[in-house]
Parts: sequence; C-alpha cells; structure tokens
Amino acid sequence: MKIITVGLTISLIITFFCCTSQKTEWQGTIEEVDGVMVVKNPKEPMYEEEVFSLEEELSIGVAEGAEEYMFLDAREIAVDNRERIFVSDRRGLHIKVFDKFGKYIKSIGRKGQGPGEFSQISSIQITPRNELMVYERNGFKLTFFSLDGDYIRTVLLKGIQAFWVRENSKGNYFESSVEFQGQYNTNTFRVATEVKEYGSDFAFIKTIAKDKFRNANVPLRHDMLARFPSFDFIICGFKDSYELHIINLEGKIVRKVSRDYSPIEISEEEKTKRKLPKSSELSKYFPAFQDFSVDEEGRIYVQLFERQMDGDKFYYDVFDPESRYIAKVRLNALPQYWKNNKMYSIEKDEKGFQLVKRYKVTWDY
Repeated sequence: MKIITVGLTISLIITFFCCTSQKTEWQGTIEEVDGVMVVKNPKEPMYEEEVFSLEEELSIGVAEGAEEYMFLDAREIAVDNRERIFVSDRRGLHIKVFDKFGKYIKSIGRKGQGPGEFSQISSIQITPRNELMVYERNGFKLTFFSLDGDYIRTVLLKGIQAFWVRENSKGNYFESSVEFQGQYNTNTFRVATEVKEYGSDFAFIKTIAKDKFRNANVPLRHDMLARFPSFDFIICGFKDSYELHIINLEGKIVRKVSRDYSPIEISEEEKTKRKLPKSSELSKYFPAFQDFSVDEEGRIYVQLFERQMDGDKFYYDVFDPESRYIAKVRLNALPQYWKNNKMYSIEKDEKGFQLVKRYKVTWDY
C-alpha cells in the first residue's frame, strides 16, 4: 500500500507539472476566404508561460572610452552571412561595422554631399545582391556599398520621399511613405500611409497597400504600419483594429491575421509622461499596438502599449509561423534583426547610453 501510495503521489506531481507546462487548446479559427487565409485569434494566448528564453551573447557599447564603441543615435541593425553587425548611427551619419565577437572593424560613410557621404540616414538594408544599401529621405537617394565598405554607386530617386526603401528578390523596390492632403499644420492636414512598388529602374509599378486618411496633427494615430521582414513579402499592420496583412511579391494579400483585444485607456499619467497635448482629437485609447518584428521562421512579435511593472518596458504578443497567438512575453526592446536563431536589439543601460545586444534564442513549445 505504501508503494502504491508513493507511486500515486509521484504520478500526480508529474501530471501537475506536465499540465502546467502544456498548451491550452487554441480557441482561434483559420479559414480560406476568396483565396486569402484568415486567422482569427482569441484574447488569450495558447501558452500561459513564456515559450522562449534569451541568453545574452554579446553587448556592444560604452559610456566612456573608445569612440568606436559609442553610439550617438543608433537606429537600425543589419547582419550579413559572416555575422558582421552593421549599425546605422543617425547623428553620427555613418554605419559602424563589428565582427561577430563585437570587435570594431570600420565605419562606412561620413557627413557630406560627395560619393559615399550622407546628410541623413533613414534606413539600411543588406540587399539580395549582398550590398549595403543606405537610404536618405532628405536627399532622395540610395547609396550602395560592398559589405567590406567600398563605395559602389548612388541612385537618385527623383522625388520619392519614403520612410523605408527595401530591395526585393526580383530586383524591384518597395517603399513605405505617406500621401498628404490639406494645408500643413492645420486641422485639415491629413496623411495616409501607403506602400508602393517600383521597378529596378525606379519606375512606378503599383500601390500595394494604402490606409485611410487621418489627421496628421493627432499624436498616437491609429494608422497603418508597414514592415519589410523578408526579400519576398511585406506585412502591413493596422493599429485601429489589431489586424496584420501579409502580402507576397505580387502585391497580393495571402493572409490576414487578427487578435481579439481590449483597448488600453490613455491615463492622465501617460498623457503627462508622453507630453501629449490636450486635444479633442486625441483618442481615449492607445492604438492596438506600437510596432512589430518578424523572425526568420515567420514568427511575429507585436509590441503592445501595455507596460511591465517597472513602467519603462512593454509586453509583446508572439504569433507562430501559422499566425496563431501563442504567448505574451516580456522583452527589453523591440527586436531589430533576426539571423541564425539569434535576436539583435538596440537597448539602453541604466544611464541611458545605447547598447547593441545579441541574444541566443531557445524555444520551448
């Protein structure tokens, strides 16, 4: 009897821990509607606990010391096949390059108007041709370098003033910009975010996606956000409805992803903290999300407005490659880049100095 009792106790303990780590039944739906896979997610994730862990492998950045390891305003990260890390510095007007161990190699570009020089850095990309492409919104131009930092060419964009420009695997270009309507700096001034495709010669081909016009002078607008996580697809996120559209190279929506959610009210404390103006146009609620990132496997990480207990960090919703809502996790910063199951981010230390970090990612689901 003692042996049976002990055995039952052990079985119950094992069952308890297995059940606590198992997933709950996903309550969403997936169906095809007019050739588009529509994925509707419930409020609660599939897993109650966090489904992946991060192990910090590398931290680049110092508050004092060698200038090569200081960042004035780091904005974007790109990583090549040799795991060299390219970091754009908007104030420094250069791209710093580090090897996979975090050792400084060189800086690409500098302030100026000549070949290989910048007046602004809006975005960077390592293209399908393994070139470093630097986009300047103010200068209406793209500058291309080899991954070793040698200047190759400059392309003038003839008035294309986008937030982002990305080259795809067909050699065409996608850009995310806004269309303006009305008189600047008035209540009639409105903007609509749009994504357009251009050919290799930068001749306009078509508009891929476009949001509705919204008052440009309203903070925390519930507008569309476009991201280019791959050479072969785009994701447009609609902040007013928590919906993501995955669009292929042909500009066709292949998947629509949504999640049921409860809007978060903008408190008076938040208004003060964010220095929001007292405006009748200001929404009572935050947009459904702030930003999102996509890893190599197709998982989507959506940055929410819901803060963690310390008040300075935010929660993230995680969707698996099938776009099912699997977890709600805590991260120190929005993931900037994913490569070889490693996550790269730009963070700040306790004194506010920027650090570029790399984490090894381990999944547990």
